[in-house]
Amino acid sequence: MQRRLVKIEYDGTDFFGWQLQPGVRTVQGEMEKAVARASGSTDRVVVHGAGRTDSGVHALSQMAHFDSDATHSPSTFLNAVNYWLSGHDVSVIGLWEVPAGFHARFDVVKKTYRYSIIISEMKRPLYERYCTRLREMPNIDVLNTCAQKIRGKHDFAAFTSAGSKVTSTTRHIFESKWVSEGDLLHYYVEGNGFTYNMVRSLVGTMLEAGSGKRNVEDFHNALESRNRPDAGPTAPARGLTLYEVKYPVQL
Repeated sequence: MQRRLVKIEYDGTDFFGWQLQPGVRTVQGEMEKAVARASGSTDRVVVHGAGRTDSGVHALSQMAHFDSDATHSPSTFLNAVNYWLSGHDVSVIGLWEVPAGFHARFDVVKKTYRYSIIISEMKRPLYERYCTRLREMPNIDVLNTCAQKIRGKHDFAAFTSAGSKVTSTTRHIFESKWVSEGDLLHYYVEGNGFTYNMVRSLVGTMLEAGSGKRNVEDFHNALESRNRPDAGPTAPARGLTLYEVKYPVQL
């Protein structure tokens, strides 16, 4: 039995998230069907993801592992999995053999998410699936001042949606910044992990500060309060992409 790690890219628009659920299309479900067929297995092959992206959230670099006794080379296995993947919105773009003790989720040291916004008064058909649209550019200096407030180790209870099953809402944030590229605005955040809807809640709250609905002190006070009602709204899922996952050993 060989453990293999895969790098997956997907458009989350038409998926009900990563996690396997009965009766709906999920990324994990599609991956497990394709891996089983590529392996020649009639049994379920469990695919363990590095994170559980929600419905509508995309991934440029979701990582996952599975065990299979198929003897295919990495390149042959990659092509076989992609052959059996249904639809145009998910693809395996890398596959490696890893030690039996490796775990795609528990061995993660850093994850990066990107949240994307298009600034336009009119609909932008080539961006609408992957960006939230705003009519006016928010104050990027205010956004970055807020973004700097969360660097380091903090309790992110105020930015964690109800329903989270984690025992601790404390996370370490290594990078947090907003970058403007013409009429596109991106937020990049890198941490050792993220709580349920944390990035989208941070974005929603920072955008309120950037548009003048609250100020930087309000944002900081919300963080310190550890109280969800003190923070702003949860930004729409379509703007969020799992951008990068890092492990202790470079693949």
